[in-house]
Amino acid sequence: IITEAGKLNRNLDSVFEDRPSRSKHNRCMLLVRDPRDVAVSYYHQVTKRTLSPLAIHSIEEFVLDPNLGIQRVLAYYRRYQRYSHTFRDFKLVRYESLLSNTSEELRGVLEFIGIPDPPMNLIAHVTSESNAENMRKLELAGQVDGMKTFSMSDENAFKVRKARTGTHAEELPEEVVKLLNGIMVSYKDPFNYLP
Repeated sequence: IITEAGKLNRNLDSVFEDRPSRSKHNRCMLLVRDPRDVAVSYYHQVTKRTLSPLAIHSIEEFVLDPNLGIQRVLAYYRRYQRYSHTFRDFKLVRYESLLSNTSEELRGVLEFIGIPDPPMNLIAHVTSESNAENMRKLELAGQVDGMKTFSMSDENAFKVRKARTGTHAEELPEEVVKLLNGIMVSYKDPFNYLP
């Protein structure tokens, strides 16, 4: 929607097009996350992590906005769900699995990109060094290339924010979560995030 430099994407509707990916590659790895958490996280991204923040009245307004909120995420997911068969190789990676089973998921990612039998000691090292607490420290110290720190005091302005699942339930009123669940049902819950 908007970059950290403040550049607005002029074609906000492209994600809603129901068409296969234009990629000429035969392989695709798609990282997905609970779309409710994505919408909440993206609200913080576009209102706190850019030089020209979007003027949004509230987080509730953003996540329910038909062009910016959860419907945007679901349309994107639905496209990949419908057309994943067009890739010779397609791998779905869940953010939630990366958090709960990091080493095994990373091993699977490395094997998918062509690194057979990656050394488990290297995976353990990378997993240890890249945990959320370490990444947040690096972000605050300005040691991550290409990542600008927009605030030292607002946790929601960090790129490495909470690194947990289910935060939408903490940040949104129950009635808004119910509305989001209903929208997910209308999109047939791509990648099955509803119980």
